[in-house]
Amino acid sequence: PRTQTTRHHVYHLRMVHAALPDAINNEGMQLDGSLPFEIAFLTGLSSFIAPHNILQGSIPSSWDRMSSLQVLRLNHNSLTGPFPSSLLTNNPQLRVFEVQSNQMTGIIPPEVSNLELRDFQVGGNRLRGDIPDGVWLIPTLQSLDLSNTEGLVGEVPAALFNNTGLKEVDVSENPNITGVIPESVGDVASQLQTLSIGHTGMGGTIPSSLFHLNELVVFNVSGAGFHGNLSESFSNLSGLQQLALDNNRFSGPIPVAFDTLLSLKRLTLVGNKLTGTISDAICEQRGVLESDIQFLSADCDGPDPPVTCDCCSMCKPETR
Repeated sequence: PRTQTTRHHVYHLRMVHAALPDAINNEGMQLDGSLPFEIAFLTGLSSFIAPHNILQGSIPSSWDRMSSLQVLRLNHNSLTGPFPSSLLTNNPQLRVFEVQSNQMTGIIPPEVSNLELRDFQVGGNRLRGDIPDGVWLIPTLQSLDLSNTEGLVGEVPAALFNNTGLKEVDVSENPNITGVIPESVGDVASQLQTLSIGHTGMGGTIPSSLFHLNELVVFNVSGAGFHGNLSESFSNLSGLQQLALDNNRFSGPIPVAFDTLLSLKRLTLVGNKLTGTISDAICEQRGVLESDIQFLSADCDGPDPPVTCDCCSMCKPETR
């Protein structure tokens, strides 16, 4: 039973206290119960990793001063309680802070911007309030996840994309986050792999420099406020696996360039003003294998649909 697993886990942590480990990894071990306050006694601990478990309760206040801790990964658990602001502000040596997909509440403290964080992943919690300006500008940042909080407010600044090491930006599912994709997005942040801004207040057009991002794997603007024609330069993004353009105001023909995106797993076009045909080349990639396009949607339903598609997972009438 889970309670026995948890007791064994806590007992194990107490036993290794004498050995003073510098890292603990309990990823995906079906652990439940609360986080032990005794972890704070492991003064040399630099890494605590326990994602994808069933851990509950709050992060103990005793963890606020773990002077060696650099990596904390507690994502995908069932943690509640206040967002651990003091843990962040009292541990300037932190480099990785991943607590996404829990149920913690509170605000992001402005002191976060003073840290040299590489990964700051806090999405999927019940966070609210203004996003501190400095969070966007942490020079060491590679991965930023503020997604699916619904209570965060802020504007994504163009300066975020001046970070040459940036690899992942996910602010999706936040209607009060606004901004545009800057014209220079692809000129500096050349390592960007994920840009997920769907279901936000962001909008505008897709800048031409985006097609310089040849490392891009995920581009999600689903349900945002984007408009304009779709460029044939999408062919430059040969590594794209997820392309979510649905429920915007894109217009014009469906690019032939989509035929060349052989890594695609998901392509959503429904809810726009696009016209044309989903080509045979795309349909031939449809299937259930990992290498196939597993989901495809377009405005291909109704008496006179603007898009013809013989292989779509979802067809809807054109949005009027």
